[in-house]
Amino acid sequence: MTKTPQAPVQRSAAAREEWRALAPIAAKAGTLSPDTARAFAFLVEILATERASAAIVSNEGCVVKSASGTLKPHPAVRSLEAARNQAAPLLRKFRLLPGGSIAPKPNGHDRPKRSRSIWRGVLNA
Repeated sequence: MTKTPQAPVQRSAAAREEWRALAPIAAKAGTLSPDTARAFAFLVEILATERASAAIVSNEGCVVKSASGTLKPHPAVRSLEAARNQAAPLLRKFRLLPGGSIAPKPNGHDRPKRSRSIWRGVLNA
């Protein structure tokens, strides 16, 4: 059985909470080890940021009024979007995507091979 590395103490409380929830899953999948712990620490901090940003948007809405009175996107929306975009490849790397995940390929490419469409020729696809 793979031992789960401990959460770094210098991370935020929310990141440590994410670590405790996800580290056993990643360790069981064989993707979390002392060698990958730093990247995993980045992932859990990003997920903590995503959670905080989502809470702000949920409480305050997606738009705010500017000084001139026009509506503009809430600044937390950008933070939420950035965190989600940054988390996606790391979630794939650690095999933590819901409903199954993509194992990293030996050549370092995480994208699955596209299969031929059953509609090829019918829809000119």
